[in-house]
Amino acid sequence: MWRSLVAHLTGGQGVAGSNPVIPTNFDAESATVAKNTPDPATKQHETRPAVWESKPWRKFERVVAAVHKFRDQGAEVKWDEKIAGRQVDVSVRFERGGYRYLLLIECKNYKDAVPVKEVEAFVTKSRRLGANKAIIVAANGFQKGAEDEARYHGIELYTLKETRGTWPTEFITTKEPGVQVYGIVLWPADRPAPLILPNRLDVLGELRFDVEGWPPGMALGEIARHNRKMKLEDLAEGRSFSLAFSQGCRVRARSLVKFAGTDSLAIRGIHYTARRVLIPVRASVRPPDVPLRSYVYENVLTGAREVFGMDLPIGLDNTFKPGTFYCNILDISYKCEKVDGDTAQVFVFIDQHGRQFGARVRMKTKDSPMYVEITAEDDIASLEAEYQLWMKADTPGGDQPQDPSKVA
Repeated sequence: MWRSLVAHLTGGQGVAGSNPVIPTNFDAESATVAKNTPDPATKQHETRPAVWESKPWRKFERVVAAVHKFRDQGAEVKWDEKIAGRQVDVSVRFERGGYRYLLLIECKNYKDAVPVKEVEAFVTKSRRLGANKAIIVAANGFQKGAEDEARYHGIELYTLKETRGTWPTEFITTKEPGVQVYGIVLWPADRPAPLILPNRLDVLGELRFDVEGWPPGMALGEIARHNRKMKLEDLAEGRSFSLAFSQGCRVRARSLVKFAGTDSLAIRGIHYTARRVLIPVRASVRPPDVPLRSYVYENVLTGAREVFGMDLPIGLDNTFKPGTFYCNILDISYKCEKVDGDTAQVFVFIDQHGRQFGARVRMKTKDSPMYVEITAEDDIASLEAEYQLWMKADTPGGDQPQDPSKVA
């Protein structure tokens, strides 16, 4: 899902006929491109908060809990629980044959192998808390003495490692809905007459727009997507739009020299026509059941291994709540705007190649356990500030070519 969504929101272009094409395989009802670096007055961080980055041990523990939530179906899994006044990283409770069992898990996200003293301490702790089974999970293995101690006391030892695969060389080509943009008319800031550009890919494809308050060097497709009145379902026969740049805009392209006598032109607006088309999309094929990124959970004492994808229920029993921020296992942030039955409307904050984007999408509420609620006040304030900038972003548009200074 995310690879597709990010690709469609980062200005990628395909070819349909001889004109630039905007891939739009997203919810056309309300998807848009993010504004540029947030206004310093909002006190927002220069980059979005990375929820897991400052405390990697927290993500490690969350993933361990998610692994057991996924593999121990029906069990009650808790993260960071207090039992008899003692902190427990992960606890698992389940019933078998009328008896209730307690499994305690200690997580060690150490740079080095776990020493024997850590195993000895957990043996005492787990017995005092009445655990029926105890597990220690390490990021970088165990010392030999620790393994011997674990065998003697019946403690299970596991390692958890994130792995990243490589894309295969096999490709397929499919056709996806897209928008073709043509009929470009520029309204120069210093002259009354409009500048009409030819419908040629070598001309339109190299246009780059620098709009004050927006990301620099935006392509034609990115500019068009700022118009919220452009709905994919209304473009079957083509429709014209006008965008005004009251905050100032400069368009750059080497081919402009031939038509405007300069390769950089200040404009006050643009008129274009958009039409819905099907465009060929070439994509690499991933072998089935082999995730590109995965977690390997291995029993150190027996050698048994299990592989889990990025769809682990890292939020355990989380549910979507309107007005609440979340993040997923890949550190992508979200804000739940509303919940309607089994569907949640969510605003997604996306970082791609150093640029920030966003989109409003719909998710199934049954998938909410894959997201963790963000509770840190600084992270919430930062995301809320950027979200408010998005809510203020709007661009006027029209159906007929006209002087942008007269666009209401």
